[in-house]
Amino acid sequence: MDESYGICLLTYIPVRSEPSEKAEMISQLLFGELFTITGTEKHRSFSRIKMVFDGYEGWIDTRTITPLNRESFAGFNRTSPRIIKRPVMLSSDDEEKQPMWLSAGSIVNTDNNTLKTGNRLFRIPGDACVGTVTDVRHTIISSGRYFLNVPYLWGGRSSFGVDCSGMVQNLFRQAGITLPRDASQQALYGTTLSFLSEARPGDLAFFDNVEGEITHVGIVYDNQAIIHASGRVRIDRLDHQGIFSEELKSYTHKLRVVKRIFNEI
Repeated sequence: MDESYGICLLTYIPVRSEPSEKAEMISQLLFGELFTITGTEKHRSFSRIKMVFDGYEGWIDTRTITPLNRESFAGFNRTSPRIIKRPVMLSSDDEEKQPMWLSAGSIVNTDNNTLKTGNRLFRIPGDACVGTVTDVRHTIISSGRYFLNVPYLWGGRSSFGVDCSGMVQNLFRQAGITLPRDASQQALYGTTLSFLSEARPGDLAFFDNVEGEITHVGIVYDNQAIIHASGRVRIDRLDHQGIFSEELKSYTHKLRVVKRIFNEI
């Protein structure tokens, strides 16, 4: 099939590993995100998509797609997105007159904090979006605190449920930094720090399993604490061995490497 285009106009759309509602959710499209449609399964109830933001691929329910023509897709792509920073934001839709709750990390594509496609016009209060980021570290850490106690959800990228790398990707995007979706991919970015004592708030700590595979990531809160998604988004103690849970009185994750993803401004 010829490539076609879509936009997410729901709170989020589950992206699945296979064309089935029972299949594993591997990621999510958030409101305002664009994607290309690269195929459909034989009954056309699921479509294979590729997300524009991070190149992630998977299957979504065809009924959740709001199609875009090539011109509209190109127009959205040319516009610098404005990222919603509030953990939960109520939007209004002028056409359907129905409220919609949006997550942090959702986007609008115009300077006046609206998103318009066809007859649908969504309005978002101006102070709901990230402004000019002058302090990347402060933006990541302050936005991260809004995620505290959000439940862990495998494949989640939103403030309604998030996994470890989905939270990192969301918070870094709010600070103007694009990272890939999965922890193992994120670990390929940035500069390796020699010692944990060199870490500053906003650096990333990665953790591995017994096979040496990167399976977890969190954001350094200070050089003795980390904010990460494990059961829920939480702040735990961090040292050279890994993450120590005061609740469990034991280490839960083994530290592999600490990386600085961005240069100081």
